[in-house]
Amino acid sequence: MAAIINVIQRQYEKQMRNKWYESYFLVDMHGVISRPHHDKLKLDLYPFALESLSLLTNRSDIRMILYTSSNEYQILYYTIQLEKLGVEFDYINDNPEIGEGDVGCYDKKPYFDVYLDDKAGFDAETEWWDIWKFLREDKRPDELWRNPIREKRRQEYYENKGVLNG
Repeated sequence: MAAIINVIQRQYEKQMRNKWYESYFLVDMHGVISRPHHDKLKLDLYPFALESLSLLTNRSDIRMILYTSSNEYQILYYTIQLEKLGVEFDYINDNPEIGEGDVGCYDKKPYFDVYLDDKAGFDAETEWWDIWKFLREDKRPDELWRNPIREKRRQEYYENKGVLNG
């Protein structure tokens, strides 16, 4: 079993034990979603990245955060291309649902439960397949565990951005 599945499984078990609804996935772009092409803008997806990201996008219990050092124009290009394919991120380089003091100091570092980054050991060539298989089991926390404070912060964030209902 891939190392990332151990991380996701432990997060799921922690959710069940603590009755937490939300999970936060921090996902890098280059070397994780798309193969890097440093000299040009190109979305070159890894095998099963699209399928896995689509499953993550369609889960109300999972928040996807694009965590990238890409320039603004690159982020805009990649997010538009991915949206056309049905993949949407809840936030970019930010997690407004977890405030400072909730579980730590997150004024500079976004809170996350699962981190997908090639520099952290994620192997995009093989581990997207493992994530896709795991997510297809469709294990989900109970809807009654939704955190009203996080839901309120999420709604306020999108209202401030001029977007309704996230």
